Amino acid sequence: MTPRETGAAAIWAAEHDMPCEWETVPQADQEMYLRMFDAAVAAYTLLAAEQGWKMVPEQATEEMQETFCVANTPMSAWRFFCKAAPKFELGE
Repeated sequence: MTPRETGAAAIWAAEHDMPCEWETVPQADQEMYLRMFDAAVAAYTLLAAEQGWKMVPEQATEEMQETFCVANTPMSAWRFFCKAAPKFELGE
């Protein structure tokens, strides 16, 4: 399953109070639960951003590492690092 399908299946399972076998969920219902998952992720990331949070990768990207060359204080390094972090996307 894709990450989106895993999230959608979790919503289905919570709603039905039982484990989800994603492959048995009708296509129209799968699409609905995928939209619900997308909406939940979007709302969560928006709320987190409003409170000053940003999701960053566990391992720094090359672009993130390069920002330390221009930073002259720990705080500026942190700001450059976060700004250079790629935007979180689920993909398919």
